Amino acid sequence: MLKSLLLLTLFTATINITAENLPDSVKGKVNSAALNVRIKPDTKFSTVSKLKYGEEVSITSKNGEWFEILTPADSSVWVVASMVKDGKTTREVNLRNGPGINYQPYGTVPPDTPVKVLDSANPDWLKIAPLPQLKAWVSSKFVTADEEQLKRLLNKDNKMAENTDKQSKLENIADKTAAKKEPATLSFVPDSDKEVTLEGEIVALKPGAVYVTHALVKKNDKKAPTVICYLHSNTNSLGVWQDRNIRVNGTRKLVSGWKTPVVEVEKIIPKW
Repeated sequence: MLKSLLLLTLFTATINITAENLPDSVKGKVNSAALNVRIKPDTKFSTVSKLKYGEEVSITSKNGEWFEILTPADSSVWVVASMVKDGKTTREVNLRNGPGINYQPYGTVPPDTPVKVLDSANPDWLKIAPLPQLKAWVSSKFVTADEEQLKRLLNKDNKMAENTDKQSKLENIADKTAAKKEPATLSFVPDSDKEVTLEGEIVALKPGAVYVTHALVKKNDKKAPTVICYLHSNTNSLGVWQDRNIRVNGTRKLVSGWKTPVVEVEKIIPKW
């Protein structure tokens, strides 16, 4: 069993969306006097912004009682100063909610990612504007949105149609593979990159994963589903495609000590 999971970062990932497919996001409005925006879907995670009554959010996914949203413009986002040159990151680096490694990470960004510096007073850390694709979380109880649009976004009809036994098997996989702590580094196997096209269903892992949030699985009516690979995209919500038959195009990479590969997602296509 893996001690911890990471995941690949990819800012150029794209998803083919048509009129027949699910939307990228749904607009919602805050229905409470104040609403905490958190770095992950649990009250134990840090608050990065506060929203007021009536403010609008863009909902991209849901995890239990939490909505994933596009990170508000005033959110606290920091990066190591030495990892930024000429307005771009120089290597893969974590974005954190404060100026220090003791602050919680949003996740990593790849080299050459453009950043807008807002505060450079700290010699070791830079406060930057939230990247357009960066996600955060709010309690769904305090956000009002159109129910029909939410159903399409979250693909609830497909979820309700799933067999209870199959769902239980998927949850068992998620329990076993969810990350327990953030890895310090990722060791790729040299020359292991390979362009792949894989088919299966995207399954969300349990809350607690820092980098890896979803897996691509192959279902079996008689046995527990098989994990094909782990998936990640910083630019799109994998939750939109959760529990659907899809085809993934991307780059497979092997990680030292791991039996299951990780895939840099380039495109997701619905498989009808």
